[in-house]
This record gives sequence, structure tokens and C-alpha cells, in this order.
Amino acid sequence: PKKQDWPQVGDEVDTETGLSIVKLPPDTQGYYVVEAIQGENAGLYMQYEIDDLSKPKSEDEILRDELTALTLPYCGSETQCNRIVNEIANYISTKKPQ
Repeated sequence: PKKQDWPQVGDEVDTETGLSIVKLPPDTQGYYVVEAIQGENAGLYMQYEIDDLSKPKSEDEILRDELTALTLPYCGSETQCNRIVNEIANYISTKKPQ
């Protein structure tokens, strides 16, 4: 995404301390005010530069990460494991109600 398009006030963002919500647009020095909504800092307001913010993972990305963690010990290689995980995740995503 273009930096000027994202994040906007109200967007969820990932920070080093966990999931947060953007509360104010960037100030004159480029810092965004965000409120932490999970973890030990929940409820606290903090400032971050754009480079310290990332989009939260989608449900599909979280699923792939969890499947990889579960199957990696049983796969011959990471490449083989990724193929298996992708097949499973694709199957599951096609079965989800839209």
C-alpha cells in the first residue's frame, strides 16, 4: 500500500508491542499516535513512525502460519512443508462461507 493511503485513523496496525489502532494522523514529524489493544500495553497510547507499523495478518495468513508450525516437524523440507500447507489452506479457504 502507498504510505499516504495507509494507515488511516481507525485502522488496525501491528507494532512491536502487538495490535493497535491508529488514533491520530501523523504529526509534522511523521509520528502516528496509536492505542495498543492487546498485550501488556493495552489501553496505552504510543507514537510510531510509518516504518514501525505494519498491516495485521489476514485470517488466511494466520492459518498458514499455524499450519506451518504444526506440520514443519513432520516435513522433509521447508519447501515441501510450504506446498502442503498451501494446499491445505487453499482447500480450507474455498470451503469457508463467504
